[in-house]
This record gives sequence, C-alpha cells and structure tokens, in this order.
Amino acid sequence: MQHTRILGPKALAQFVVALALLITFSTGLMVGRHVSSETRTGQANTASGPYFPYELDQAIRKIELPEILREASAISYIDRGRIGVVQDELGTIFICSIIDGRIINQISFASGGDFEGLAILNDEAWVLRSDGDLFHVKGLGDANPLTIKVETPLDKKDDTEGLTYDAIEKQLLIGLKAPPKLKGKRHKGMRAVYSYKLDRKFMSESPFLLLNMDEIKRVYSNQVVGNKSEKFKLKMKKDFRPSDLAIHPITGHIYHIAARGQLLVVSDRSGQIYYVRDLPKLMFRQPEGISFDPRGNMFIVSEGVDSKAMLFEFKYQPVARKVEAEAQTSSFSLL
Repeated sequence: MQHTRILGPKALAQFVVALALLITFSTGLMVGRHVSSETRTGQANTASGPYFPYELDQAIRKIELPEILREASAISYIDRGRIGVVQDELGTIFICSIIDGRIINQISFASGGDFEGLAILNDEAWVLRSDGDLFHVKGLGDANPLTIKVETPLDKKDDTEGLTYDAIEKQLLIGLKAPPKLKGKRHKGMRAVYSYKLDRKFMSESPFLLLNMDEIKRVYSNQVVGNKSEKFKLKMKKDFRPSDLAIHPITGHIYHIAARGQLLVVSDRSGQIYYVRDLPKLMFRQPEGISFDPRGNMFIVSEGVDSKAMLFEFKYQPVARKVEAEAQTSSFSLL
C-alpha cells in the first residue's frame, strides 16, 4: 500500500516561503523585461520623461493643398483616401485626397463666414463659425445636402476655433481661442472647452474642461531635450490660443494645437496636462487643424502664409502596443 506523506507545520511553512520567493522573482523578472522594453522604445523620442508617441519633425506624409485652401482652418479624417477641409472664408466643405491633396468633391452649406472647425460623422458634418454658431450639414452624399444653423450661448468675443466629436458622450467639443468668461469675468490664465450635447441639443454654461496656463508652463519647463531643460519662452508661449482640438482614438487624450503660441498640448478629459510640445515654426507656419485616423496616425493642417497650405501626417508610435491595421473604407463612416 502506498502511503501519502503529510508535511509537518515547520516543513509546510518553509515550502510556502520558498513558493512566495519564486513567484516574486518571476514577477520581478517579467516586469523588469517590460520596463526595459519600454525604455528602449522610448529612447527614440526627442524628450525624456513620459513617452510622446509622435515625432513632430518627421512627418511620414507632406501634402500641398490647392490654392483655394490656402487659408485652411480645420480638417476631419474620413477614411484612408479622404479628408474633409474647411477654410476661413468659404461656406464649403472640401473633400480632399489624402494621397495627393486634390479636391474630390465640394459641398456648399453657407454663403460665407469665418469657419474654424469641422467634424464629419458618417454622412453628416458639423461646421463651427468663430462666433459660436454651428452648421449641421445632413446628407453629404446627396445632390442637395440640408443645412441647419444652430446657435449656441458662445459669441464673437469667445472666438471659437476648435471642434471635434466626442463618441463617449455623444457630444461636440468646442474649443475657445479667447480666455473664457467665468462668473462674468475673463480669466486670462485659463483656456476652455465647452460641450454641445447632440441628443438634447443643449450646451451647458459651464466649461467641459479648463486648461491652466501655469500648469502648461510647468509641464513644458519640466521637459528635457538633449541634456537641458526647456525654458518657457514667455513672449512666444504665454499667449497660447488654441486653434483646434481632436480626441485620440486609442488613448482618449485630447490634443489641443495653437498657431498663437506654436504649441501642442495633450490633456485628459478633466484638463490634466500630460504633454506639451513645440510645433516647429519652419514646418508649421500656422497650425490650424488636427485630426486622427482610427489607427492613431495624426494629421495637422498648416495654413499658408506666403505659400499654399500644407497637410502633414505623423505615424502613431505607441510603447509596447500593437494596433490592428484599419480596413479600407469607401463611405463617410468614422465610427
């Protein structure tokens, strides 16, 4: 007969300790390998600290847009072959080729105005004017799309310039170029984003999020490029006035860009700031619009000053993450 041996209390305790040490060692080895992998991947980035997933001086695509889009003010990704563009003065949505920049289609929605934001959702579009009014364009593929003007509590003094769709809360996010008016007073040290609820057709009087200029300065000044810390260029940066915003499709971070201040600021939905990066002046003469494709690749349009507008594409380079390739699409669907 085979007898089962039962460990005594002392032997059992020793076994438990040994097992715990083995698990701790194995876990530490795995974590160490993961951190080491992230560190090696992050070394290619220009700044130390939190890994920023784009090389802003290394666009994978640079496209010159047609002359009529010299004053391009906003963009919205459609699919792998198309991107929507609006410009300051014309009430027209231009559907352009991402490959060569040529205009594929033009959709008129208004006679004219200072149009600064664009969000394309399936076969509909929303366009933002600088006085806070929205233009809802239905039936982009129809011969005669329907346009509905929507007034908001914002006005010319708010200088609304940024527009993006928030799929989480089914709303539009509207960025202000001017400091927000809070409790009857303009707060120069803050920048605001408001939300417009699509289902209720309602905009709250309170901002969706606020960006603190002191925090932008702190995060920027803590960056290290090469062997030295960045210095916040007060004359250049203190007048940070966002010109557009977009939500990253993978991380959920909100990217705010500004021609005045020449910065890209990345925050979460509460306004906490994660990254602040310079937009190289020689490359981005006047950065006005930003958008993402579903894979996380970033598009920025720079208005032409003494030349044509330029569309740039930047490859998303996450740390220790694989992103599935996007399927080729032929409709306006973004969702």
